[in-house]
Amino acid sequence: MATSRSQASRSRRAELEKQRLAKAKRDRQVRLAVFGGGGVVIVAVLVVLIVALNLYGRGGDVTPPHANEAGTGLVLNADAAAIVPQLDVYADFQCPICKALETSLGDSLSEIADSGEAKVVIHIRSFLDYLNTSSNPNSSTRSAVAAACVDTLDGDLYLEAMGTIFDNQPATEGDGYTDAFLRDSLPALLGVAGDQLTAYQTCYDDRQTGQFVQAVDDAASAAGVNSTPTYKLNGTDITTELRSASDPSAALRQLILDATDSTV
Repeated sequence: MATSRSQASRSRRAELEKQRLAKAKRDRQVRLAVFGGGGVVIVAVLVVLIVALNLYGRGGDVTPPHANEAGTGLVLNADAAAIVPQLDVYADFQCPICKALETSLGDSLSEIADSGEAKVVIHIRSFLDYLNTSSNPNSSTRSAVAAACVDTLDGDLYLEAMGTIFDNQPATEGDGYTDAFLRDSLPALLGVAGDQLTAYQTCYDDRQTGQFVQAVDDAASAAGVNSTPTYKLNGTDITTELRSASDPSAALRQLILDATDSTV
């Protein structure tokens, strides 16, 4: 279901406070080792552990090739003319309504991007991690990392990966995605094999696109996008129009046409 602004804000503040307290604790450990006579070896070990923990928490700094210049989303058609409208799609892979709307739109996003009717930018959020209270933790983040890793491979597989992840969304919200699906089944369903499979699995295992995924989520939050799905056309929220339309695909094409006519 779409997530409310208050729930997202509380979750985000709690996570930031947790990270701040954890960092403060690690900093105190380093100071105690330095001034408590623990020795250079202990200090070195602690520093290595701190660096490793920080890298694990943030993930790697690989930026997918189709990322926009600001690093806040992935552009399906960077060669779109400057005059066409911009369609921004905000979704979370654990959001059932996101899946429903993506399914109802069918091939529309791909067709719009290919035809150049609009510049299409995908922003995958990861703020529904709090749903995973027991099994498959951080499923929103891990699935977003997986999709971004797919974009680092040869070919334009990102949109197909997005659809495949949604198609395999667990029936019960909060169950989350398994590592087995994201690491092994997803690339198999996309036909990824050989060296490309090795590259993908290394990217996923090491969370190489983790910092990009976090930056996308942070930017969406800063822009006031605190629920998913959210579709914006030239900055105007059109989500309600799409969800209430009997034919969301036709409604989207008409909205884009109207936006194009208004700029001519």
